[in-house]
Amino acid sequence: MLKALTASALGCILLSSCATKVQRIEVVGTPVEKPTLTLPQADELRNLPVEWLLLTPENFESQVAKLDGRPIVFFALTDEGYSNLGLNISSIRAYIQQQQAIILAYQNYYLNASETIEKANAEIAETAAEGNAEPEKKSWLPWKRQ
Repeated sequence: MLKALTASALGCILLSSCATKVQRIEVVGTPVEKPTLTLPQADELRNLPVEWLLLTPENFESQVAKLDGRPIVFFALTDEGYSNLGLNISSIRAYIQQQQAIILAYQNYYLNASETIEKANAEIAETAAEGNAEPEKKSWLPWKRQ
């Protein structure tokens, strides 16, 4: 008896849920403005002077005498190491130029985005106006679609 009562109650609920009218869903979009891009200008690169001493067996004594009693410390590079140092600096310059191009592209994107946002807002308003009209009924059968 309890089974029959439960089955009857579930049947009534299922049947009544199918009988309700489907409510229309209204979608309203509100446009969001992009914030303006504020990029600080990079500081100008100011290199400090570096004095290079080229030491050879012939000029070693004269170069050490020029140091006027300062502590003597040598940082040495081979000819290949010096060449690699120049190539590394060249790579750093190229990388900085690439980063500047990327930053400029972002800046142009954000500055020109206001026009794109206005167009998108107009399309959203147009779609919302069309969305309030009754939808066109189409067949689910592919050969009956127009």
